[in-house]
Amino acid sequence: MNKRGQALVVFVLLLPLIVLFVGVFINSMEGMFTKNKLDGILYDNMKIIIDKDIRDEEKIKKAIKENMNVQVNIQMDEENIRIDLLAQSKGVFHLFNRDEYDIKVTYCANYVDKIITKKCD
Repeated sequence: MNKRGQALVVFVLLLPLIVLFVGVFINSMEGMFTKNKLDGILYDNMKIIIDKDIRDEEKIKKAIKENMNVQVNIQMDEENIRIDLLAQSKGVFHLFNRDEYDIKVTYCANYVDKIITKKCD
């Protein structure tokens, strides 16, 4: 028996699975990178908003959108502010006919206590 031929056949049969796993890994890393980037941008902006006591929604949206193309949703009252960022990350493969997926990051803050948190009530 030819051992080289058997190894080649096994490799060729497993190659699509290897490519699929590498693609899923790259897709996951792209999503995590985008989420971390959104998280950092939103947290930095929340610190500025709370420290400078900015309450103008248009200024806040403009400042956040300068950094990234995202959808910004702001909910504000006298003491609290909640900002949701929604971005789309493109996938490497067009698996399941879906080439983009949504990534959402939310932060809440209190103007009085100057506390920023990801846990929103």
